[in-house]
Amino acid sequence: MPSKIILPILLVVLVACTPAFTPNPSAPTLASIWRVQVDAELDYLRPLFNLCAQQNPAIGIVLVDEGTSSSTAVVDFFFRWGDHKIIQGHAAVLGKDSLAVIVHPDNPINGLTIEDLRSIYQNNIRKWSELNDSAVFLEQIEVWRYLPEQVIQQDFETLLETPVLRNPFAMLAPDPEAMRQAVSQNPAAIGFLPARWLDVNVKPLTLNNVTEEDLSQPILVTYNGELDALQQSWLLCIQDVLERTTVK
Repeated sequence: MPSKIILPILLVVLVACTPAFTPNPSAPTLASIWRVQVDAELDYLRPLFNLCAQQNPAIGIVLVDEGTSSSTAVVDFFFRWGDHKIIQGHAAVLGKDSLAVIVHPDNPINGLTIEDLRSIYQNNIRKWSELNDSAVFLEQIEVWRYLPEQVIQQDFETLLETPVLRNPFAMLAPDPEAMRQAVSQNPAAIGFLPARWLDVNVKPLTLNNVTEEDLSQPILVTYNGELDALQQSWLLCIQDVLERTTVK
């Protein structure tokens, strides 16, 4: 997928009786164009990049497709879910998110123990009725996961203290949006995603004996060098929106 460019709209002044459109010489021009990359877990941030860039017409944003590079030497800003991949450069915390285990809203189960969740992902528990008699109407549990290199998959396996990829029947979701859609369409499905992806179409489960700290992940931005005033202003705008938008 080619890079998507998001630029502020420049005002064009029409001069009466002229044969062509003539831009106002005093109209602002772009002074800074930044290459920005974001983890799939944080794709919900993309509208914020444009929103905060529009506050200053001197800012232009080029969204670099995930997989193009993971190096801040190639991109100006890399937005990351968690702190697993901080290798070089500077990092700043912009907010927080958390891991949420989800099921379909029609599933009568509201909570699981870590042991039960581990058994589901290891294919030792295969039917919801093994956990709750009222779930007897549900089909065999449909398990969803991500690719092993994705940060949220690694965090989930750390939480369960086991490599869940041993389950040969687990379905693969490419990103949290696809995970949410898959679980919302099957009452027997289970999956997990960042809590900021939650909506009314899926239900988060309570995990017994798991603290909020165990599930919490920082939202980080990494960059090279010192930030100038324009960059600081843009990042502070994103941080402010995140602080005012609580994790569901």
